[in-house]
Amino acid sequence: MKKRMSRILSALLVSALVMSAGNVVQAEDGGVSASGKAKVEAEAIPQSQGTNVLGTMSDSSSVKEITAKATITGSIPLNQVVTGAEKNADIGMVEWTNTSTYRLGKDYYYGYSQRVSLPKGTLVLTVGARGSERVRYGLFRDAGLTQAVDSYYFADPGNVTDRMFKVPAKGTYYLGVYSDVYSSTPEGTVYMGAAVGAQFINGGDRTIGIGKQIAVGQKDAQSNLFKFKASQNGIIKAYGSKNTSSYNVALYNSKKKALSGWTPLRYYPTYGVKKGQTYYIRVKSSYNSNGFYNFKIKGAAVKEKSGKNKAKAVTVKRGKAVKGMILAGNGQADWYKFKKTNKKTTKITVKGQTNGAFRVTVYRGGKKVSSKTFDYRYGGYEFTLYNYPKGTYYVKIERANAKSSGYYAMAWK
Repeated sequence: MKKRMSRILSALLVSALVMSAGNVVQAEDGGVSASGKAKVEAEAIPQSQGTNVLGTMSDSSSVKEITAKATITGSIPLNQVVTGAEKNADIGMVEWTNTSTYRLGKDYYYGYSQRVSLPKGTLVLTVGARGSERVRYGLFRDAGLTQAVDSYYFADPGNVTDRMFKVPAKGTYYLGVYSDVYSSTPEGTVYMGAAVGAQFINGGDRTIGIGKQIAVGQKDAQSNLFKFKASQNGIIKAYGSKNTSSYNVALYNSKKKALSGWTPLRYYPTYGVKKGQTYYIRVKSSYNSNGFYNFKIKGAAVKEKSGKNKAKAVTVKRGKAVKGMILAGNGQADWYKFKKTNKKTTKITVKGQTNGAFRVTVYRGGKKVSSKTFDYRYGGYEFTLYNYPKGTYYVKIERANAKSSGYYAMAWK
């Protein structure tokens, strides 16, 4: 997203377009449009209040003298990134011109601040500087742009740069873009401007829909709870974007009690869920150099017919797979049986998708033949019975610990 916006802003600078307040540039690179975009609340400070809002701007430990006011036009459109797949972005032009003369050898600040209400998340600003001076920009806690929330950055004349800024909590903030001018002539008028694109990615907890991708704003270490309701008996599987290889996921019930342990997101952890139940899925993440990640859960129905104990084991025909699931928070084991009619080699295959580990145990009559455990890193296990006598065999599938759930398929031949 940032690279695309940088290309758009570069096109603006090359073409030397000048915009009036509130206009949106439409570039050839894919088209930049305000239509259909979800906007974060943004309130531009009125010009009567917005002239020379940087009168108390500090440089290092000193506060520089400001004697000139500026005329300001334009505003910064603020786009909300909802899915992480958005391609278009609104670009705004902000211009400021001092309206009084300045003295030789003095420093002056001119610029623009815009009040915004934001939840926790990540703000990305892409700025193309116009004019003869460096443009500084960032996210601030005050209209005077003296209290940077997450440092600030700059763009030199004719150049485009971008920077992500952490929004630590819900609150009122100010988008700021300004120039600092050291006069080299006795008097004159300073004209400055910038093409600015702003994108915000929500980093807060929220309710999500199954099968719908969301973008999550996250720069530093962060943990999120995403609420959802199971629409069917079956499984849900968690997916993340490429930059989530070190992330971990866990499932919670409606009272936010853990139903699973932590599982690396890169293994697509899978959970058994019950129709109509409310769950939370927690994503725990470390530093993210992109400032956001994409997240999605997918669901699938599972129709199961299994025995709840050995006496009620369900018969499985040769070569026919049966499917089932282990429900999160439920310790019920599933039982199956088949009849071996000769001593030929028999193979029992159990494939599974889980967030923890499954245990599969094979019995002949009342005697245990073999028992194996496999976890989320593996797709299952195959038992090979060499020269075992004919008779009735039982297969028990269960969770290997209290924090496991998921899906399986079992067959024999």
